[in-house]
Amino acid sequence: MTLTAILPTLRASIPDPLDKALWPATTLATLTDVVIDDVSMCHLVELSGTPAVYRSRTSPGVVVVMRVLDAATTGHRTRSLSVDPMIEGVTPMWSELRLIGRVSTARVEATAVCEVSGSRSGLVMLPADISPGDIVVVPCAVDGEDLPRHRFSEPADSAVATSGGGLGSMHPVSEGE
Repeated sequence: MTLTAILPTLRASIPDPLDKALWPATTLATLTDVVIDDVSMCHLVELSGTPAVYRSRTSPGVVVVMRVLDAATTGHRTRSLSVDPMIEGVTPMWSELRLIGRVSTARVEATAVCEVSGSRSGLVMLPADISPGDIVVVPCAVDGEDLPRHRFSEPADSAVATSGGGLGSMHPVSEGE
């Protein structure tokens, strides 16, 4: 258990720690965001909506950003969340799921994360005030090499980044794709 889990008000001054082995090498946690390859996952959602997929240029795997669709208390200090559908071909590291876009100082509770498909995670310790509309991010291992290109948000090459041309090609996953 982390210090921010024991004393949740600390999350207003220090970010929850990340397991560096499960996130891309250049990942940096802030109070309200996760930044990978100098790309803000909150900004990614502003540009492309949810779910959004980011493939790091420095590490294998991807990061998926999702919107919370539903949240409910299921028992004493237990909750469940429904999130945007996960893309096929990835394995989420649910233990690393984190809230972005705002600071939560609520205590953590054992939470089951459910995808629209009905697939459930194991219990994950998340703030008890996560509600519909909140944004969460999770690192994922890629199960194969054949993920469709249009499902990814790619980092910009250095020439585009220095010219102010943006973050590269960012595309949301749309229903039915």
